[in-house]
Amino acid sequence: MKRNWNARFGYKRSYDYLNMEHLVQFPHLRKLKLGECEDVYCDAEIDDTRFNTNISPHIGYTDEMNWGYSGTGPVNLAINILFTFTNGDVFFSRTNYLEFLNKFLLKNQRESLVIEKERILEWIDQKSSDSKLNGGALV
Repeated sequence: MKRNWNARFGYKRSYDYLNMEHLVQFPHLRKLKLGECEDVYCDAEIDDTRFNTNISPHIGYTDEMNWGYSGTGPVNLAINILFTFTNGDVFFSRTNYLEFLNKFLLKNQRESLVIEKERILEWIDQKSSDSKLNGGALV
């Protein structure tokens, strides 16, 4: 009889169980929970784009995330970083992801990347302040 490991251990997605194997070798890539603000790691040593960062794919069109160019993977990573750090604010994440992508994620894809949580939180605070100054209008 085939065991359903996902249901047995309460994993939402099939790769959540596989992610635990990666944590032994890459503990810095433990997926952040919604609202948890820690440094964001993007590890170029890992080819599998589902496991090369510590950000979970909460929203978006794919589970794969990447950086270094302006394609679907980096867009998904930018949206999910903002979604995680704003405790699930879909509107803010979808409104500001492109600017966040351009500022933080257009680095060399073949190099690992660390974005300090303080820089992300400062950027979010600045964008939130800009929006309030403009009467809630998008900036």
